[in-house]
Amino acid sequence: MVIKQVFDFDEYLGFCESFKNDLEYSDPHFIYSPDTLYTALNRSDRSVYAVFDEDSIIGLFVLLILPEDSYAEMLIGFSKKEKAYCELIGMMKDKYAGFTMDFVFNPANQAIKEVLIKNNALLYPEQVRMVAKAPSPYQPRHRVELLSDEYEEQYRRMHTKDTYWTAERVLSAKDRFKVFVAISGDEIVGYLDVTYCFPENEPYDFKVKESHENEMIEADLLSYALRQNLPNRMMYLVDVDNETEIAILEAVGFKRVEKQNSMTGTIGRL
Repeated sequence: MVIKQVFDFDEYLGFCESFKNDLEYSDPHFIYSPDTLYTALNRSDRSVYAVFDEDSIIGLFVLLILPEDSYAEMLIGFSKKEKAYCELIGMMKDKYAGFTMDFVFNPANQAIKEVLIKNNALLYPEQVRMVAKAPSPYQPRHRVELLSDEYEEQYRRMHTKDTYWTAERVLSAKDRFKVFVAISGDEIVGYLDVTYCFPENEPYDFKVKESHENEMIEADLLSYALRQNLPNRMMYLVDVDNETEIAILEAVGFKRVEKQNSMTGTIGRL
């Protein structure tokens, strides 16, 4: 068995396409964003690897690799074989020792799940993908606005610290992110970091102060963000058993997308 980097995968597209309608082994990223595969070879931060058993391909993987952050992510994984995922992780441990690596995959894919468990990965709950094309008639209860200099320091103090997209990174990526804040008096009571430069945008971080929980602030922020996002769509991933959050998302205009659930596994140190 051998793994090698691929620089032209035209001959492997049939192999990739064969996974599209496979309920057990289809890849969620490929289903809703095929360009994640088709444009991978044009991106400096992406690498494509294929695993072969003798002369037969048994796996193809699109990876995001960020050496400056010691971080990698399997964006797309096509394989039905545990040994293909083992080969991939073995190669990553050799080339990128010490990196953190995330794997996003179909929850029904037992092959990768078993390999991740053997590698002591942290497995997060299954998530359902929800999409909004326009906001509902929901009426916000709090004042929501684009983050201004007046509230920037409050936002920095409140922001999630244990994340790749810290407040500093978000604020320095103004071509990618908008930050919306909910205001009560002169105090930020909630914020939402969300992309705005794609045909389908996505919230990356959201937080509400404990003293203002259960006030529908998430709905207020999302409803405002959806209006600012028009005419683009917005996508949100939510834990499949989080009925409260799913109800909030549906209230502001999100709808569930069937057969596109996903799971994430994280190896903290390759």
